[in-house]
Amino acid sequence: MGPASFRCFSFLPLLEPKSVIYYMNWKLLFCPPPPVRKLFGLRRGMPRRKSGRVPKNPHRDARISRFIFPQLTHLSHRIKGEFLLFLLRAREESIWEEYSMSKLFRGSLSAKEPSPSAADEREHAFAPGAEISESAAGSDEELLALLSDGRRHRLPPRWILIALTAVIIAAAGGLLWWSRHQARTADNEVTYRQYTVQRGDITVGTSESSSISLDRETITFPVSTTVEKVFVKAGSSVQEGDPLMQLNLSEIQAGLVSYQLQLELASLELEQARLDQQSRLLAAEQTYQSALLEGSLAETAESVTVTQLERELSDAQDKLTDALEDLDTYRHYEDDYDDDYSRLTTLSNRAESYKSLYQDYKTRYDKVAALEIDLEVQQELLANTVDEDEQETISERIEEILGEIAIYGNGDDSDTLYKLYQQTYDKYIDAQSRYQDYLADFNGTYDIEYGDSDALEDRIESLRDQVESYAIALDQAELSQQTGALDAEQQRAMTQALAASAEAQYNLTVLQLSQSVDAAQETYDQTLRQINEIQESISDDGIVYAPCTGMIVSINVEEGDSFDVTYDEDTDTLHEQTLLMLTDISSVYVPITVSEEDILNVSIGQEASVTMNAFADRTFDAEVDTISVEASRSGAATVSYTVNVRYKGTNTLDMYDGMSAEITLIQRQVRDVLYVNNQAITNTDGVATVQRLAQDGSQETVEVETGFSDGQYVEIVSGLREGDILLAQSGVSRA
Repeated sequence: MGPASFRCFSFLPLLEPKSVIYYMNWKLLFCPPPPVRKLFGLRRGMPRRKSGRVPKNPHRDARISRFIFPQLTHLSHRIKGEFLLFLLRAREESIWEEYSMSKLFRGSLSAKEPSPSAADEREHAFAPGAEISESAAGSDEELLALLSDGRRHRLPPRWILIALTAVIIAAAGGLLWWSRHQARTADNEVTYRQYTVQRGDITVGTSESSSISLDRETITFPVSTTVEKVFVKAGSSVQEGDPLMQLNLSEIQAGLVSYQLQLELASLELEQARLDQQSRLLAAEQTYQSALLEGSLAETAESVTVTQLERELSDAQDKLTDALEDLDTYRHYEDDYDDDYSRLTTLSNRAESYKSLYQDYKTRYDKVAALEIDLEVQQELLANTVDEDEQETISERIEEILGEIAIYGNGDDSDTLYKLYQQTYDKYIDAQSRYQDYLADFNGTYDIEYGDSDALEDRIESLRDQVESYAIALDQAELSQQTGALDAEQQRAMTQALAASAEAQYNLTVLQLSQSVDAAQETYDQTLRQINEIQESISDDGIVYAPCTGMIVSINVEEGDSFDVTYDEDTDTLHEQTLLMLTDISSVYVPITVSEEDILNVSIGQEASVTMNAFADRTFDAEVDTISVEASRSGAATVSYTVNVRYKGTNTLDMYDGMSAEITLIQRQVRDVLYVNNQAITNTDGVATVQRLAQDGSQETVEVETGFSDGQYVEIVSGLREGDILLAQSGVSRA
């Protein structure tokens, strides 16, 4: 046996002979030496995976039960024989004394190297194929007799044997529990799914699929000319201001001269129409005014008569109304005068009482405050004076001051008096304000001239007389107004009938002259617009530039083509030649269809987001531009409405008309927040937690605060950082 095996069995001679046999059987069963482990594929420790689970070895138990136990039984008998030889040689070489009890418990055991003769014999005994001697293969009784011969005085105490037995039993129980636990954990294999905390937007809304549409610009030219060069092709991307094609500049200049002549002619026609309008309007107005003069005289007379009668009637009504109101007012004055005057007196007395009270508190406060200051001075002098006479004088003065404070303060200090003074003063101000307000109302209600009860009675009697006289005058005015208004109305009707034909003729003349001027003005403006269009669309070198950023849809002319601009006199329309058509990518919109269940949740200006397959990494901000109020599928089983969603801002990306797009009409959205998949969140009793993967590969439970969720992702308000990896149990695999 090697040094390691020797150390393993070095304490055996110190034990009971029977204990040695038991220990050797246990050691070989649970702690087999390296050759035994290598022979049967056993390991000193069981390896673990990263997940912390013991790998399952379905053949281990069968191999142990089928092969290990029989072999260990045979091997134990062989080792017992070898151990017998070892004890005999150790006895001869005095190794026994080097492993005494004292050195064993000091933990400093060391083995003495055996003599060459003993080593040779041991090698011969352990050599492969060597036969075991009869003494080595003897029975357990021989080993027990040898160990017990003359060595009983070196046996260890009994408590050591008890402790060793307890350790062996605990180790055996632990091994049994470990084997069963590993068998259970190997049965269930838990798998996890990883989720990463990201930053972005969470959106809830209605999603629809459609394709984009682009506004189109049609490039026309109002002058007949020749195309000299074309700089673009269908499908080309152009920026605003890029050259599109070059036209014949000399032909354009000639056409421009023709337009300028037309503009001068239109200007002359416009001026002539305005002169005709002025002269004919003057004649028509004179005729009309002459016809209206007679009618206006009759109408004026009627108006004067009716106005005068209405004024007289209104004056009579106003006088009667004023007299009745004055009479009613003074009757109320007479009834309420005594009560109002009594209340006014009460408010005045209350204000004076509070005034007297707060002045008394103020006087007492001033006196007590001054005495307290004097008291502090005297107390300080008393503290700093050593002369007994002066101390007595100061003490007497302090006594006097305290007496005066008690008299003026009536048991209250200056702070209390000040509070009482402030409270009383506030009450005085409030009472005085009430008195002044009521006094103003009283003076405004009761005229100073009739301030007593006798004057009020005289005034009431006078008003009664005025009411009677004003009532008679009102009756007379009403009768005059009725008869006079009827006569004036009849006269006016006769005069207006005569003037009606003149007014109608005048209005017709005004309308005809205005239409002539408008037509001449439109001709002039149209010619001027065409000239401006030519000048704006062409440069000094005859090049037509792109009016917007976009893509060329079609080109209708080629280099060398000539085109003519024609004028249709019947329709008064100028037919211009279309040179090319391009899309305007700065303005992108998407028409979508929304069902009748969702259309009520859509409004003009509502925010939306658009994603496109052509730009997978981009999300475009948009808004609802228009909503069709008519059903796009009228009469069908499913009713829907067309909604145009337009991109916000100015687009600069090359987009083709008809590209597919996914539109989300946003109902609610949070921007630039941390979020994670809902599967990573565990809610227990209202507390949200996650399992976070630490840097060392372990798991840690983290409490988080969640926010808005769209059903798939949830906002993380606090507790996590962007990039954190979370673990969520996705299933349990059973072996």
